[in-house]
Amino acid sequence: MRKGISRDTIDATIVYMKGHLQEKITRDQLAALAGLTPEHYSRVFKKFTGYSPFEYMRVLRVERALELLQRSPIKVKEVARRVGIDDPYYFSRMFKRLTGAAPSASKCTQTIGAGL
Repeated sequence: MRKGISRDTIDATIVYMKGHLQEKITRDQLAALAGLTPEHYSRVFKKFTGYSPFEYMRVLRVERALELLQRSPIKVKEVARRVGIDDPYYFSRMFKRLTGAAPSASKCTQTIGAGL
């Protein structure tokens, strides 16, 4: 790994991800924030987190969706939109893959990821 790339550099991009869940965020954008090429950013990100940037963002979105579903009466379609996913069917498949349950059944307590 190139000298000067610290965990703080990656953490700054994670903070950006968390603050922009509703937006379409590309690897190129995150790499630019870190001052790295997209390929190098992906390698460094995975080394520090154990996830690719795409996987990490997906887990963040599902974690936020789970919070919304458990704490508010909004519909699954609206939850998907609020976490940056336009297709509610894709959102439902992704949610179920990560949590083991459909979003419509997620009023129960669930956890995913590794406590991101």
